[in-house]
Amino acid sequence: MRDDVKRAMHAASRFALPRPPTFVVPYGNGLIHVTYRVDVETAGGRRRFLLQRIHRGVFHDVASLMRNVERVLGHLHARDATREDEPPYPALVRTADGEAWLDEKGSAWRMMSYVEGATSIDRAPTPRQAGQIGHAFGRLLNDLRSLSPSDLTPVLPGYRNTERYLNDLERAAAEDVRGRRRSARVEIARLRAGREAALILRRLWRTGTLTTGVVHGDTKLNNVLFDPRGENALCAIDFDTVGSGLLLHDIGDCVRDLLVGTAVSRGELTKDDVTAFEALVRGFMQGMGTPLLRPELDHIVDAAVSIALELAARFLTDDLRGDVYFRAHRGRENRNRAREHLHLVDLLEADRARLDAAVHRAFESC
Repeated sequence: MRDDVKRAMHAASRFALPRPPTFVVPYGNGLIHVTYRVDVETAGGRRRFLLQRIHRGVFHDVASLMRNVERVLGHLHARDATREDEPPYPALVRTADGEAWLDEKGSAWRMMSYVEGATSIDRAPTPRQAGQIGHAFGRLLNDLRSLSPSDLTPVLPGYRNTERYLNDLERAAAEDVRGRRRSARVEIARLRAGREAALILRRLWRTGTLTTGVVHGDTKLNNVLFDPRGENALCAIDFDTVGSGLLLHDIGDCVRDLLVGTAVSRGELTKDDVTAFEALVRGFMQGMGTPLLRPELDHIVDAAVSIALELAARFLTDDLRGDVYFRAHRGRENRNRAREHLHLVDLLEADRARLDAAVHRAFESC
């Protein structure tokens, strides 16, 4: 058994499980935390749980992070208790000492319930699945509407501050600690040219056109669980970044993740891409139970462009610094991620009129 799996097995044994863990295996492909599936054999059959080693290089204040997660889950489970028409959200599993997380020789671990039979989608959802993903995130935002941002501690200072990420890129390029700046000069120039487009949401927020509320903060496709057939969304998951933010950050990030893989590999947005985009936006509105405001409707494509440029800057910064933030499994993977996002920006800008029309069709159908 590899050392990392051995450490995970030992950490799992410190949680309040019904029986000692019998099997631990790496699970998923997240870019920040390392996740394992933990199997436990009980008299009633096998039960499974998800164990995560939290990336302390990203989340320095684990105690505040986990207090936030507890508050969010407590709020969501209170909502679950008042209705029977929606699947429940996952639950936190406490340590044997009753704590929300485990500090084991400097490593921070937490455990969540495993939703049996659930699946997720990383790429190329059908229009129906895209609509379900939007609906699940919209439902979460609706469920969090009565949670005050002041109840949550900011654990990632500057998160979603696009200006900060662009400035970080300039510093990383100037320092050039890995000697990679010359080979990245095209991408650096492209991001400098896109600075105004990247900062549009920040300008709209500063002028009061857009206002903040509690948002999810990381609306990737695979942060929604589906039923075993992959047809109906169960719920949104991953609450580390829940906090104060712009609704358009959530919608724009979800649009970005919807299109960045398949559309970029084809080099164009197809009719199916636009249909899925429209279904995603409609799903958000239906899940929230309220239509978007006019400034939000008018800037959804801008939001996707802004988030794509922000992510390109973050990936390129990490490449220049030696891949210290996002896990890279192959050489120059973060550089390639940055290039994909810059290509997506070109596709979004080229098809802006068709995408804007899809937004307004979604609005009119709600």
